[in-house]
Parts: sequence; C-alpha cells; structure tokens
Amino acid sequence: LLPELARRIPEADAVIVFTLGDHLALRSLVRELRAPRAGGRCADALVRRLAEHVAFEERTLFPALQETLGCDRVATLAAEMAKSEGRKSRKGARP
Repeated sequence: LLPELARRIPEADAVIVFTLGDHLALRSLVRELRAPRAGGRCADALVRRLAEHVAFEERTLFPALQETLGCDRVATLAAEMAKSEGRKSRKGARP
C-alpha cells in the first residue's frame, strides 16, 4: 500500500516516513525476541509497540490511503494483496 501512496504524495510525507520507520522498529523487536536470551521485557515492548502501530494505522494511515487513493483503488489493492498472499501460502503448503 505504501508504494501506491508514495506515487500520489511526496515520499517524505510524515505518514510514509513514520510508517516505514515503525515497520523497521517492529522488525527489530521481533529479531530481539527471537534471540536465545530474550526476556519478557522484549515481548512486552513488542506488544506495546504493535498496539501503538495498529492504532496509528487505523487512525492515520488508512484514512490517508482512502482519501488519497479512493475507496475503489484501496479495495482493488486489498484484493490483489489477498490473491498474492493466497499464492504464497499455497506454495508453502506441504502435501
């Protein structure tokens, strides 16, 4: 969704920059959690950060997507993403 949004608004827009930065921070926390000696504080931090991120997406990112791209385009992108995810999960399935 972000590449599509970036085609319509400046890539340096705060919504895009914050979202990408937050995705990187979440990935970092997941890597830390997978470490052999990860503790409960790491899990707590991930849970808290993920909840904040979801709230941001619901309050800020998704409305910006709908306003900028329009509901029809967002629905088309959602269908394309679901179709792509379906192909990925079928490839990963074992007989």
